Amino acid sequence: NRAKCLRVAARCYLATDQLSDAQAAAETAVELESQSVAAHFILFKVHLTNGNSQGASDSLKAMCACGDFAQGYLEVCAQESYENNNRGICIQALEAALSMSNGKTEAPGHLGIITRNLIKLFLSLNPSSN
Repeated sequence: NRAKCLRVAARCYLATDQLSDAQAAAETAVELESQSVAAHFILFKVHLTNGNSQGASDSLKAMCACGDFAQGYLEVCAQESYENNNRGICIQALEAALSMSNGKTEAPGHLGIITRNLIKLFLSLNPSSN
């Protein structure tokens, strides 16, 4: 479908640093599939790459409201935010993952990823504690 093609195009544009084209493709994909976590995720990546924290935050919130949402998206968002040096979005993603976690239904790996990212974030914000 067209939205999927636009998401692929947005990824290609991101890979070649054509950020305005990536944003246009991702925004159109979201317009076509407003309840698709994949569409909001690619827009999240575009905002993150562009340094648009508010846009990334809005996309993160939109992902959580999608019918096909899975907690793993938050963990990936946290990792990508960390790698892009956007600690605020990383914290937001980790907080959302922890608030959605009930400790019973998630696989231990999910909580391990959250914990690993929290530790990495703590160490990066407090270099004297290394």
